[in-house]
Amino acid sequence: MYRSTSHELSSVHLGRPVHVEIIDPKTVSGPLPLLVLNDGQDSAAVGVKKSVERETATGCIPKILVVGVAAGDRMAEYGTAFRADYEGRGAKAGLYAKFVVLELMPWLAERYSISENPAERAVAGYSLGGLSAMDLAWNQHHLFGKTGVFSGSLWWRRYTLCERMLGPARAIVRTTILHTAKFARAGTIPKHGKRPCRYSCAGPSAMDTSPPCRTWTTQRSEQGLGILLIFRKAKKNRHCEAPV
Repeated sequence: MYRSTSHELSSVHLGRPVHVEIIDPKTVSGPLPLLVLNDGQDSAAVGVKKSVERETATGCIPKILVVGVAAGDRMAEYGTAFRADYEGRGAKAGLYAKFVVLELMPWLAERYSISENPAERAVAGYSLGGLSAMDLAWNQHHLFGKTGVFSGSLWWRRYTLCERMLGPARAIVRTTILHTAKFARAGTIPKHGKRPCRYSCAGPSAMDTSPPCRTWTTQRSEQGLGILLIFRKAKKNRHCEAPV
């Protein structure tokens, strides 16, 4: 069985209190694998605790420590640390990365027995949180060896689609995140309307269809930048910030 406890960290880098939920096993023997979840405020809605208890009980996964980090300003703090997108979204992504690396991880290490092996540490998220997770894992590969991307915002780009179509438009994702994903999930129905969108995996208008995600993972493999271990296409699923 697992227990859930709430904590509040006063972040110097983000300049705000950050709510953190810890889901850990009641009995522990040895260092635990770690899962850091963006959008931790949605953990109850998506049944994280129940899922972890079920998968642990069946032996599908070992006992793990789950850390749900509640989002602040998602449009500012989630993105790519390298640069904001064409509308200035993700301007604080670098500060969020510093919070995770310089504040959250040391805080966890002081209080819990966590594996030091990056292969036993993962960071994951939904939508923009998924993009943030990919970026964190790529830039902080010494901390996280795995990442989970659920309906990730791979539409992140430097230019509008009118200025630079498809290829160059997603240059930020292609040049800064590269091959970190180990698990990705995308629906087959865009957020608005029924026609799949060719230009984005998730975005503000027509979003979250599987072809762009599949294309992205194929390119990563062909370019020798790593292989996406699992890609799951959720038929008839639609994009949402936290899939249930």
